[in-house]
Amino acid sequence: MSIVSFPVVSTVTHESQDKIADIKNGFAMVALELLEATSAVKISGRQHNIINAVIRKTIGFKRQFDRITANQIAQLIDYDGDLSHIYADLRALKARKILINEGKAIGINLNLSEWDNKKSVGETSRKTLNKQKTATNKKVAETCYKTSEKVPQKLAENRQQQNIKYNNPKYNITPLNPPKGQTNKKSKPAKPKREKSTTIDLSNLPDCISEEAAKSFIEHRKAMKAPLTQRAFELAIAEALKGPEIGITPEQALDETMLAGWKGVKIGWLQRRLCTLQRGGQQQATSGQSNWIDDLGDF
Repeated sequence: MSIVSFPVVSTVTHESQDKIADIKNGFAMVALELLEATSAVKISGRQHNIINAVIRKTIGFKRQFDRITANQIAQLIDYDGDLSHIYADLRALKARKILINEGKAIGINLNLSEWDNKKSVGETSRKTLNKQKTATNKKVAETCYKTSEKVPQKLAENRQQQNIKYNNPKYNITPLNPPKGQTNKKSKPAKPKREKSTTIDLSNLPDCISEEAAKSFIEHRKAMKAPLTQRAFELAIAEALKGPEIGITPEQALDETMLAGWKGVKIGWLQRRLCTLQRGGQQQATSGQSNWIDDLGDF
């Protein structure tokens, strides 16, 4: 009788190494007034993270300004959402003069007295908003209930008045045109329509997209009678930055969108367009080769 011995499985435990902050690995000389101001300012959590990221990229490298893209900020704050939210937070921080620009570079405004520390309307608590909504809903319900009983009576009265008015020959007189040289006193000159400002801010363009490519895309939208807004432009740029996923640059994504005559940039559309173009090129190549063989004839 033989005894079979099975191998003993050894359990190896890997101890996780603790990550400890140490000034030997680098440090930033930040003024205490700046730390106190960033702690006391009334902004959202993501905006706090953006300020810390800007401090890391500027003061952390002993300079006040630096060209920082939205992708770099998203990587520093570990944000995997839509980049348009980063652009919106940057605009809000610039409007409150917490962040300032120097050309295309960005940095912290060290003049703390210029900061707007007031709490914005969008940061009010949800409880107060819900209370206001419930109060208005109650008022609307009460008014609707009170007026619902009088609606049929008012409709009948209005119909009677309309029938009296239209059956009266006094109101069936055709209007006379005023004589030449006289104008109707009631007619007022038409006010000129104000054109909406469609200026797009190009200061936060990423390095991989030139200003010329962005302007050509803006002109393309104007030619299609669909001018861009600032948010629509930022969404288009964020979608074009996904171009390397299908093997093209962001500028090529904008160019292919314009060549296709599309209003917006969509990576799925571009991928299907490139596949069809490649299949069409292969078919032309094979058909050209067969035609060349047929042209040889009986030689």
